[in-house]
Amino acid sequence: MAATTHVRLFGLALLCGATQLRAQVTGDSVRLRLGPRAPWIKGRLIRSDSIAIILRTTKDTQEYRFADVARLDRWKRDNVVVRLVTGTVAGLAGWELGRTLNGDGRSITGSRGGDLALGTGLGLLTAGVIYAVHPASWHRVRRRPAAAP
Repeated sequence: MAATTHVRLFGLALLCGATQLRAQVTGDSVRLRLGPRAPWIKGRLIRSDSIAIILRTTKDTQEYRFADVARLDRWKRDNVVVRLVTGTVAGLAGWELGRTLNGDGRSITGSRGGDLALGTGLGLLTAGVIYAVHPASWHRVRRRPAAAP
């Protein structure tokens, strides 16, 4: 039971470490929303400081105060290793779930190990195809409050 707790804590630490975002760089593609139901404003970052963010959109250049921004996302390439590993684990878990729900216990390849390898391979292949089609996505930028002077 203690080993399961350590694995869960390690997985949580790994997940938290993988989702940290770097500082914004001039030229990054960003999108922001000024309210919960407001439309997304997409553009390239020109300048950012603790008070405002300046974006170049398709129409013009606009300045937005951070106090008015409800959400800020950055277009970023996804980590290929994380995508492939999670796809592999998902394929394995899906294969086992299907086998458990089916209940007949028949093997497709003739052995349990072969079946597990097939499920793992299908998950890996699916994750690779998805990554090839969509190698990047929007990632939320976590803004930290400015330090007091």
